[in-house]
Amino acid sequence: MKAYAIKAKIPKNSQLYFNYFKEEVMKRCVETNTDCVVEIIDGRLILFTDSTTPKSLLEGIKGVLALYEIEIFKDEVSLIKSMISKLKECKSFAVRSNKKSVEREIGGKIAEILNIPVNLTEPECKLYFERRGKFYLLFLSYP
Repeated sequence: MKAYAIKAKIPKNSQLYFNYFKEEVMKRCVETNTDCVVEIIDGRLILFTDSTTPKSLLEGIKGVLALYEIEIFKDEVSLIKSMISKLKECKSFAVRSNKKSVEREIGGKIAEILNIPVNLTEPECKLYFERRGKFYLLFLSYP
């Protein structure tokens, strides 16, 4: 199954919204005979599915703004290895994150390993990741 981060406009009562979202998605998964799991990782809605058209599972669900394919890592070392493999052919890069301190730390380690410059204004390659609790989410499609 692939993992997807969901960008949604969540009302004040996030638990009610999560229940609504999960119920709607699971209904559609059953109707289409698709394997699905819906989770929250430290405030981020995550959809795991084997659907070849995951966007169609979310059509018409109120509050959903976007869907991004992601990879999930349990540790920084695994995240960095994956990022390095995606940046090998780049002459400059930038990493963006939901936490600036983690962004600088990871970007510095990658620059040191690959020996390529960080370019925050016009990088050849850009990667976005989030630290959510004890997990790292690497966005494969940039938000």
